[in-house]
Amino acid sequence: MEVRLEVQINEKKGLLVDNLIQKINETRISHAELYKKASISQREQLDKDLYNICLHLNDWNAFKQLMNKTFNNLVSLLENENPDITHKELIWCCLFLLDIRTQDIALILDTQPASLYKLKQRLAQKMNLNSTRDLDIALKNKSKG
Repeated sequence: MEVRLEVQINEKKGLLVDNLIQKINETRISHAELYKKASISQREQLDKDLYNICLHLNDWNAFKQLMNKTFNNLVSLLENENPDITHKELIWCCLFLLDIRTQDIALILDTQPASLYKLKQRLAQKMNLNSTRDLDIALKNKSKG
């Protein structure tokens, strides 16, 4: 009985992630015509807007609520365990778990793609982990519950 309940919970979490990714893709498709005609800087802004619309990146409370619901209270858990983790690092954690492309994460966080590795290293240190690989594993485990 307990195993079946855990399977159902994991399936629902998977559906939440899939629904968010689907929402991002549908929004991207609906803006495709506008995107084709846009300059590079306009495309970057359209991409930022896309993620703001879908993930509420401009509203910390809404973003946190959505990500907590999607990833088993991950944001609250990380905030409580490591009060020195920044919002930017928490956003990175969630985008990583959503499997968002590195280029898009860099755009969203307003940083260079190469700087993301440094962010991961600092985050792993804050969480007392030995490597960024351990960080990836820890986040995936914490998000499952």
